[in-house]
Amino acid sequence: MTPGPWSVLSNGVCVVGPCERQEGEPQTAGIAHCGMQLRSEAEARANAQAIKQLPRVVELLELLFERDCRVYAHELTIPLHTRADAMKALAEARALLVDLRGVA
Repeated sequence: MTPGPWSVLSNGVCVVGPCERQEGEPQTAGIAHCGMQLRSEAEARANAQAIKQLPRVVELLELLFERDCRVYAHELTIPLHTRADAMKALAEARALLVDLRGVA
């Protein structure tokens, strides 16, 4: 997967991320284009914003698994020795969902 951060171009529908030229020069390159037929402009822009967040979603999930978070009988368990980091990751994940979905 292309490392983050990813961004959305000014057209609102193209997602790009970092890459290097063969000469070693940093630049950005395309990851996704969300302006497809049968999608409204608002939907295409929202999709691009969601795709842009994928590196952060992966990072948060990895952090939660590294902190040994588990689900038992429909309840999340967080080991005491990793509680602060895991709770921070959960709060960030919640904020990301609010940003992407507009739900509280």
